[in-house]
Amino acid sequence: ELCHLWEIGGGSTHADLLDVPLTEATVKNVTVVIVVDLSNPKDVFPCVTFWMDRIRTTLREVETQLRAKPATAKVMDLLRERARKNFAEDHPNLSGPAKDLMNLLPINVVIIANKADAFSDKEPKTKKDMSRALRTLAHTNGASLVYSSTKDESPAAMGNLRKMLNQHLFKEAPVETRATNHNATDFLVVPVGKDFFKDIEQPDWTPSGKQPAPTTPLDQWRMAAEDWFKDLDGGD
Repeated sequence: ELCHLWEIGGGSTHADLLDVPLTEATVKNVTVVIVVDLSNPKDVFPCVTFWMDRIRTTLREVETQLRAKPATAKVMDLLRERARKNFAEDHPNLSGPAKDLMNLLPINVVIIANKADAFSDKEPKTKKDMSRALRTLAHTNGASLVYSSTKDESPAAMGNLRKMLNQHLFKEAPVETRATNHNATDFLVVPVGKDFFKDIEQPDWTPSGKQPAPTTPLDQWRMAAEDWFKDLDGGD
């Protein structure tokens, strides 16, 4: 089997290049990988949110093109159904009040938190805060999350990532491993559809001073992440 890999170097500066690999011709099979650098903690949350928004912008343009043709008018509807099937039928976050927080992307998205080794010596609370922030972003967008490192020799350092990519790129067996205990491993992995708001919980953070109150739970996570990680050095 063959897959085409496109790397968008330069970060947000060249965000428009996403329009090249993500098109009406590729949307049914594409997987977008967002790589964040845990050695720069303050940039992690903004980076993921930027690319999630950019993906949605491109998908809106793709959907307009698809709906203009009778033969492809229902493609995005089918992709949304496919995204929903990544979650169990009775998943509690797809019904009730929690449903309003979920905004599933209709394509495969994997968030890679790389250089996990640079984050391994942080305080347990700091590691917990980072993992919960990333899990929230992954869960609400219908993405998978995996920590990785090229410097650590343990099997999980790159093994979980390989399995995740093989699942999406070559239709291999779905990743069933779910590791969220930051005290037990540096290499967390949460496949799409396998997380829950009750496990992630809300951030134990409140605005201080003249900070405005958050308007949504995701906004609260954004503000909390900015506060927690603004002065944090992740190491090399």
